Amino acid sequence: KMGYFDSRDELLDRLDSHYSTAQSKYYSSITSQGNAYTHYVGGEFWDCIYDILLSLMYTNDAIGYLAFQSSGCLREADIIHYLDKFAGGEITYKEICEAWGKDDFEGRVATIAFIDRMRQLLWDEPYQVLWAKKPEEQEF
Repeated sequence: KMGYFDSRDELLDRLDSHYSTAQSKYYSSITSQGNAYTHYVGGEFWDCIYDILLSLMYTNDAIGYLAFQSSGCLREADIIHYLDKFAGGEITYKEICEAWGKDDFEGRVATIAFIDRMRQLLWDEPYQVLWAKKPEEQEF
């Protein structure tokens, strides 16, 4: 068990949810700013002030969701710790090979090209991606 979150997927879903909510709050803030300007131009002082305050409230809410303080659960402020500890890790050659085998070698060209480019940069060797191409079937 991961602690506050039961799984890596739950953690990433919560992170995505907070970013989506923050974005919605940001858009509401922009809308309120536009309304404030319309009221200002129309000489509607109190409506303008109301929309400015509403915009500030939405901006504050967006920042709260980005900082994980608006959900009623202060433990979510530790989300960076959870991401660092549980959402990643080192990738081994075995995991790459298993993933390729599982999906009929999907993504092998990009992975091999990336590895070949790193090899070229590290050891100043020629960069060649053609060998990553799926071999043609030949009859013997």
